[in-house]
Amino acid sequence: MRLLCSFSHLKFRSLQAQWVRYRVGLKGYAGLGSRRRERLSEPGLLALVDLDSGRILRRSRHPRAAGFLVERGRILLCAGHEIRILHPSTLRTRDRISHPPFNSLRWIEASGGGYLVADAGTDTVFRLDSRLEIVSAWNATEHGFDLTPLGRRRRVRLDRDHRRRIYPTIDQATHLNCAVPLPRGGMLVCLFHQGAVVEVAPDGSPRRRWAGLKGPHAIRPRNETGFYLSDSWHNRIVFHDHGHRRVWELGDVTDWLQDALDVGRDAWVIADSGNHRIIRLDRKTGRVEQEYRFNSDWRIYQIEALGA
Repeated sequence: MRLLCSFSHLKFRSLQAQWVRYRVGLKGYAGLGSRRRERLSEPGLLALVDLDSGRILRRSRHPRAAGFLVERGRILLCAGHEIRILHPSTLRTRDRISHPPFNSLRWIEASGGGYLVADAGTDTVFRLDSRLEIVSAWNATEHGFDLTPLGRRRRVRLDRDHRRRIYPTIDQATHLNCAVPLPRGGMLVCLFHQGAVVEVAPDGSPRRRWAGLKGPHAIRPRNETGFYLSDSWHNRIVFHDHGHRRVWELGDVTDWLQDALDVGRDAWVIADSGNHRIIRLDRKTGRVEQEYRFNSDWRIYQIEALGA
């Protein structure tokens, strides 16, 4: 099995040391307790990994490489305040798209002929058209989610240029890291600090749909009505289908579950960030069938299966 994997940082241990120094009693997870000012060009990586052989087949460097979308003939990659358009075979950059309100892009998803892009730095979801131009924006601080973890009220001016600014995670109101469209309109938005997923109606009004999470990431559709996500700090996968909620506890198998893929026949591929590895897991037996260990300085962000 081949996997496309993004790594948002290549000096993860130095980041962790900063987080420990500046933790604020909230366990210092995922940078929450740090005001370390990352460089705008913080190195990241996109890599094509052969899980069977445990080899990296191809790689390319991109600043703060995070969420990506594989399309026919191209890959769209969130890289800091840019969306990079990559060649699918070489992973080399063909073009760059950036707009003044962009800051720290984390996730991109196809939606109605265009795209949804989650920006953690400005607590915003941008709706883009097919040419990657901004059509509209939904900002969490304008809809009741305006307090940072330290209780400070935040307002974001999207009419300003945010591309050269650094907003530490602890100074963000939500650390909004994922948005996916709903079949009947609207979207689901992942709010990291609140430990929640909200459903945003087409008119922009939000309502909490899933709560009780800690550090959630990567909402993924499972069928026409269902979704699942990675509840990272709890090391579990949470399923929602037809209004019912189920939980798959991974326990000590993982340490910070960053992303998960259902690849069929009760097999799952898991981005196990804390243990610096990608594993293929049999859900029935709980047995790790395959494992790829990557450099402990690399922080994995997203994985996508590309087939054999």
